[in-house]
Amino acid sequence: MESGYEEIKNSLLGVAGVYKLIKKEDPARFYIGSSVNLSRRINEYLNLTKGLRSPKSNSEIEISETIASG
Repeated sequence: MESGYEEIKNSLLGVAGVYKLIKKEDPARFYIGSSVNLSRRINEYLNLTKGLRSPKSNSEIEISETIASG
């Protein structure tokens, strides 16, 4: 699973875009964001879900309570 994340992160290195995170257990709960570097943003969210970074907003708190592979 980790190699899949790495492959996605590498393919998005330096790519800007808009993304949507959907809560698997409740698809009505979602977050839409944007980033000038999607690879970096994916890494930030993975660090949140692994507990390697402290959440700084309400949306990050909810993301941090989600399992990374979910």
